[in-house]
Amino acid sequence: MNIHQFRTLIVEPGLLFLPEEMRAEQAAFLLTVVAGVESARTARYQIKGTAHSFFQFERIGVAGLMGQPVTSLTLRDACLTFVVPYDAQTIYDVITWCDALATICARLLLWADPKPIPEIGDVEESWVPYQPCWRPGKLDRVRGDRVYAETHRDWHPQVLIA
Repeated sequence: MNIHQFRTLIVEPGLLFLPEEMRAEQAAFLLTVVAGVESARTARYQIKGTAHSFFQFERIGVAGLMGQPVTSLTLRDACLTFVVPYDAQTIYDVITWCDALATICARLLLWADPKPIPEIGDVEESWVPYQPCWRPGKLDRVRGDRVYAETHRDWHPQVLIA
């Protein structure tokens, strides 16, 4: 799936279910980068691992969102919308195929981090929220910077979700 398709078919529809203040274009951009780094926007299951969705969420990450006051109510509302039981295992299973709910979880993970999402184009600062939120074993900066550059190159301003 190319960047434009991922943005318009996966990220933006998921963001529609969130409050307006969570729908910033730089959030949509960073989520697209994260999915590129985590799964190349192709893998719904982690190879040699247990993460699910294009954003490669672990079950413990879902449980963490449920336990955070800043994210739990929004996640609960999303689960009600999608008729998904508010249970970490169920949500973890569902985000494998429900891209909107996976996007919501990924956005909530970034929302729980007190650091603001950097502006589009600031590659160095973009790794600041990514690393503590996704906790990659070791960030491959060569690959990560390549994914960032490709996403930036193919990212075109458009009217985002109102």
